[in-house]
Amino acid sequence: MENWRKNLIVLWIGTFLAGVGFSEIMPFLTIYVKSMNDTSEKTALFLSGIVYSASYVIVILVSPFWGKIADRYGRRAMLLRCSLGMAVTITLMGLATNVWQLILLRCLQGLSDGYTPNAQALIILQAPKKQLGKIVNVLTTGYISGNLIGPIVGGVFADLFSIRITFFMTGFLLFTVFLLSMFFVTEDAEKFKKKNNFEEVSGKFWEHVPDIKYLLIMLLLTTVIQAGNASIVPVLTLFIKQILDSASHLLLLSGIAAALPGISNVLFAFFIGKAADKWGVVRILILGIFLTIVVNLLQSMVVTLAFLFLLRFMLGIADASTLPEIQLSITQHVDQKFIGRSLSYNQSANALGGMLGTLVGTSVSAVWGIKSVFLLNALLISLIAGLLIIQMNKRKIFRKT
Repeated sequence: MENWRKNLIVLWIGTFLAGVGFSEIMPFLTIYVKSMNDTSEKTALFLSGIVYSASYVIVILVSPFWGKIADRYGRRAMLLRCSLGMAVTITLMGLATNVWQLILLRCLQGLSDGYTPNAQALIILQAPKKQLGKIVNVLTTGYISGNLIGPIVGGVFADLFSIRITFFMTGFLLFTVFLLSMFFVTEDAEKFKKKNNFEEVSGKFWEHVPDIKYLLIMLLLTTVIQAGNASIVPVLTLFIKQILDSASHLLLLSGIAAALPGISNVLFAFFIGKAADKWGVVRILILGIFLTIVVNLLQSMVVTLAFLFLLRFMLGIADASTLPEIQLSITQHVDQKFIGRSLSYNQSANALGGMLGTLVGTSVSAVWGIKSVFLLNALLISLIAGLLIIQMNKRKIFRKT
């Protein structure tokens, strides 16, 4: 079996287990925080917000540094750092006795983040260029599938045992990812031992970017799309309650609505990646952006639950047509020795979008209503899409990719 194919299988399993590990503890953070402090529900929600955001802030700040280290020492070393670091910090969260310890550990978790972007970078460098769209999209389904299953697994363990046991199980899963990465992931280490390699990759990254405006627009697009996805999550249950005007089976229906984008992403990612290989990454990206805008506009007009479910399903297809394609487009416009740094900046943009989206979604919903969130998402994505098309026309990127 070719080396990149073996790595793809192992890294898919690794990203799947990482997705399960991360998502299985997130639904219980507020309850876990409240169990540590005899506080009101309002205070617990506020502290949970700090706990949740802590790792995002650190990821935003340190991702470019880790990208530089990855370019110097290789992606495999970063996979080991991420998986072992997260295994230790999340296990320790199960031993935390107060919320401040939990916040500190979430910050340390942020320092250890980056398994999936480094897995993608390694595969991008190894896999055949003509199949990258399909391969990267397939790898993305690993983490998404894990995210879908994680809350169910976490719920079972929390119900049968306790929330603390769930943290320990998550730590065990991530340690398994560490072992898989250590013994089964391979990378050509020789190129990282060259004397001139340190000088080559230690230069200023932005001096080696041929089109800085294009890269910045791509990073901004990642932030806005991810913010749009995150903005509706905190208010999704309330939105469904408004549509139904009833609380019957509300949590079940909210869970289905939350899972639908991930399900459609997993189902269509392979075919979308194959289309990107055939017709070009940028063309699929533009179609994905258009679909994202349309879906957001239509969600602002939803009056039935069935229509909302359909649109949530379509949103997953839009995500599969945009986020992986942004990553591929970025790597196509930078020198290969700077791929680690370019994807790390995209990781920072992703984390920034996730953090801002939650804050903006709740704030805008409180002032103008939940449907206004969808309109704001459509407007912001349209503006960035306009900037992207203008820049692509200037650089004639449509003709190149």
